[in-house]
Amino acid sequence: MAEAKLTVGNVEILVMHDAESALPLEMTFPHVTAQDWVPFKEKYPEAFDGPDNLRAHFECYLIPSQGQTILVDTGSAPMIPIQAPSRDCWAAALRENYYPNLLPPESRQATST
Repeated sequence: MAEAKLTVGNVEILVMHDAESALPLEMTFPHVTAQDWVPFKEKYPEAFDGPDNLRAHFECYLIPSQGQTILVDTGSAPMIPIQAPSRDCWAAALRENYYPNLLPPESRQATST
């Protein structure tokens, strides 16, 4: 799982790849014609997955601050088919790769909004 770090002030944010998907252009942007996509496909070929799909990457963030770590994951709409990186579940990847090093078991707390 690739990661990147972003520093804002004195807070270091760990950016983690959550999942990716190919979004059908006709379904995602129903009012945009195939011809309208041509200049974008020519200029940004890496943004497309085949002739009719847009590549979508989803990220989540770990923010350690003041002795606590916050996981920010906005999720995805149920209509988007997601291929998660590990065991079909991003939580498994987090447990395997990040929790053991960042969060002792007694300090883990789940919150959902």
